[in-house]
Amino acid sequence: MVYKFGLIGHPIEHSLSPWIHSEFLKLAGLDGEYILYEGESASSSKCNKAVKRTSN
Repeated sequence: MVYKFGLIGHPIEHSLSPWIHSEFLKLAGLDGEYILYEGESASSSKCNKAVKRTSN
């Protein structure tokens, strides 16, 4: 199983979440990824399209 996590927000380029979650996945021996989705709001169509593309 591949785990997919992400953060939607603006601005988020400074977020440490990808590093923190990647380290956790590695230490736990889990296969997964953590992606940042830059967007003004969680309901923005740009963010929704990006999440749908990576959710497969």
